[in-house]
Amino acid sequence: MNATVGYVRVSTEDQKLSPEVQERAIRDYCQLYAVGDPVVRHEEPASGKNLGNRPVMRALLADIEAGQVRAVVCYKLDRLFRSARDAFAFFDLMEDHDVVLHSVQEKLDTSTASGRLVRGILLLLAQWECEQTSERTSAALQRKKAAAGGRSINGRAPYGWEWHHGMLRAVPVEMKVVDKIKALRAKGLTPATIAARLNAAGVKTCSGRSWHRTQVRRILER
Repeated sequence: MNATVGYVRVSTEDQKLSPEVQERAIRDYCQLYAVGDPVVRHEEPASGKNLGNRPVMRALLADIEAGQVRAVVCYKLDRLFRSARDAFAFFDLMEDHDVVLHSVQEKLDTSTASGRLVRGILLLLAQWECEQTSERTSAALQRKKAAAGGRSINGRAPYGWEWHHGMLRAVPVEMKVVDKIKALRAKGLTPATIAARLNAAGVKTCSGRSWHRTQVRRILER
């Protein structure tokens, strides 16, 4: 199967946008722009905050990895994700597998130059969010150090480790994730695909966020 998949989700926060309205719009869009006859998949009402909490989304990610999807069509981008990190990982995965994304409301088609421009802007916004978080963390550590009279402080432990009496010790649960990441990489999976798999499985980073390929690379390089 090399299908066009329509993705429909009703948010738990706002259920005004019915599945029927979304599906009709997706089918009309596919017919108008000759995208193909879509296989429309309906997610049960669920929050958009976490990809891993949605079984239909997990199945879609798996099908993309298996090369069974050529295009994904949604009513609005927020039906797919709300988090910039999730958007980053989702776009990376689609690009790795040559999958085109269409959004009816945003008029987004990543097979076109203008569509890729919009995607690029979204990725830049996601990158900006990551860098802002990093800068805020660094500034907070500097303030703590200044408050301690310039004395050295421990800072944040890397994933898989924690501070204990001034020394690093392994966190068994996180170390299993690290081993899984290395095993998937040994099988030839890209950091973006590994991040998508972790997110689909509901695995969180040490800060409770979704995974991104940069974090996976950092673990592999450490």
